[in-house]
Amino acid sequence: MHKKSVGGLAALAGLIVFVVFNILTFAIAGFSGHTGAFWLAYVFTLVAFAVAAIECVLASGRDTAPGDWLFGYPIYRHCVLYVGLAVVVGAVFMGLSGQASWKLVLVVELLLLAAHLLLSISCFAAKRTIRNVRTNVKAATVSMKLLRADAESAVARMSDAESAALMRKLAEDIRFSDPMSSPALEGLERQIGESISAAVACAAQRNDAGARSCIEQAQKLLAERNRKCMLLK
Repeated sequence: MHKKSVGGLAALAGLIVFVVFNILTFAIAGFSGHTGAFWLAYVFTLVAFAVAAIECVLASGRDTAPGDWLFGYPIYRHCVLYVGLAVVVGAVFMGLSGQASWKLVLVVELLLLAAHLLLSISCFAAKRTIRNVRTNVKAATVSMKLLRADAESAVARMSDAESAALMRKLAEDIRFSDPMSSPALEGLERQIGESISAAVACAAQRNDAGARSCIEQAQKLLAERNRKCMLLK
């Protein structure tokens, strides 16, 4: 089912629950003669519906629903659990409003709301952290991806079979190297790229020996780069 359809059905289900809750509440309890505890419980139940609706809107349109750090539950599950608990707790307090103190209702409802908001904040914060990490990883692997692409495209531009085989091996070695770069490795990676370009230039001039020498130099630089990469872990 399309994501928007799922979101629409969830919104419709929430609206139905909201309407049914209000109808049952006032059909059973009426509109007058209620204590402060009753109205506090009722208002906090409405707040639960509003908070859940806002959070679902904020989470909509994302590739994956944000999950919290503690349990890993998606935000939608937290919304359902919170609304369910709010309705049950609210109904209990409204039913016992004659015996329950409004202070007790306020404390319990605020604790329930605070717990839900903390979990919801962790959901969105975790999503933002994951997105930032993915962005940083993507940026850190660009250099090696470009080197691999350069080496692979250079294979076909070699003027002899031996140079082509060496360049192919270099491309494979780059492929199986640690893709994560760092500022400390930028100089070596730049030299590897320059050696690949020099090999292509030599091949264009039919200087096979020069092309092989450049490729061998790139291999040495790659080995040095990989050694330093391990030391930086």
